[in-house]
Amino acid sequence: MWLQYQGGIRLGQAIGKSFFRLEITFFVALLVGVCTGCRRLGEAFLEHDGRVASPLAAFAIPVPAGRAGNWLAGDFHCHVRPPDGPREVRSDFDDTVTMARAGGLDFVVLVPHVRGKFYEDAANRKWVAEANRRLTARARSVSDIVVVPGVEYTDGDSGHIGVSFVDLADVLDAREPFFEAVVRQSGILNIHHPYALPMSLPFYRRGLPDMSWRPFTRGTKIPREIAFVNDRYSAIEVFNHSKSVVDRVVQGDRFIDIRRALAKADTEVVRRGHPIALIGGSDNHAFSLRATTYVFAETRDGPGIANAVRGAHTCAMGPDACTFQVRSSVDRRWRIVGDVVKTTTGDAGWIEARWRGDGTLVANGERIYRGRGPVRLRVTGDSYLRLETATSFSSHIAIRMMR
Repeated sequence: MWLQYQGGIRLGQAIGKSFFRLEITFFVALLVGVCTGCRRLGEAFLEHDGRVASPLAAFAIPVPAGRAGNWLAGDFHCHVRPPDGPREVRSDFDDTVTMARAGGLDFVVLVPHVRGKFYEDAANRKWVAEANRRLTARARSVSDIVVVPGVEYTDGDSGHIGVSFVDLADVLDAREPFFEAVVRQSGILNIHHPYALPMSLPFYRRGLPDMSWRPFTRGTKIPREIAFVNDRYSAIEVFNHSKSVVDRVVQGDRFIDIRRALAKADTEVVRRGHPIALIGGSDNHAFSLRATTYVFAETRDGPGIANAVRGAHTCAMGPDACTFQVRSSVDRRWRIVGDVVKTTTGDAGWIEARWRGDGTLVANGERIYRGRGPVRLRVTGDSYLRLETATSFSSHIAIRMMR
């Protein structure tokens, strides 16, 4: 069943209660404004306020000539009640759609919690399938925003997985393991807040439990189904809005988990052999929905957004890094994030990268250039390039040497 029907979990209570208290404490911080924690709290909310104008309205991202599609702004990690319970989530479906419209979002993925291995119980399977049908019906009633129903698979021992862009009823009817059915039916699996390690909180006595992705943070004694996901996931949530606020308030560094996730992504693309979508999630439990992910989609609908994730045509946190493009001495057409660019070695071989504003170019996990583009570089082997700006992180572009 959905988690609130199993007595709730620490995640929902910790995140839901913590950020409800954060929203109240924010106003206290503005009034008091004397201690470091209060200043951090106010700054965190000002930095992450989701109630803003369209994030892409004033940021025209160039599209290469001959390339069909547009950049869309949205969120891949939004909770909603029902099916989530009122003890964990305070924003309902109508609240969510209202926030999405106010924030200029083109899409939002709804991921109510489900307990790990819920599918092993027939009654739970039936309940989840029916709840997902009801959520799907509500989603189809919205025409101006793409609302995608999904779930957050919440395994306290292994980590959290976003499951979306698939008919859960069909998946649960399949005579095969749950995640294998999701992949076979072209669903999307996202690794949520992969480095959300245990943390003590001054405003919540229980603190936050370990919500990290254990194959990344421990790597031992991984159940079969989790090992399967680790080899077949589509995206890594490198930016989690809610966790970033907590990190800013408690640790004074909102980028601590982001840096860890990006470093892991640099090794994962090598292990997997292709770019992986880097995404963001608001992890909204209480009116904190905002744009956290930008995707280049050929069509403004569910299939178009899902294909953008499969192709790693994504940027996380802000839109700046979406301007990152690369071409080469062999392929003179500009390519976007997620693409493959071919080139050659030797004096005749080069790649050229461009982007808007200041940025840092990262190749195979190493920072190789900082400043403004364009910049022309020589490469000696296959590489994965991505761009970081102060508030935006692109997925990789693969550089392939012609043999």
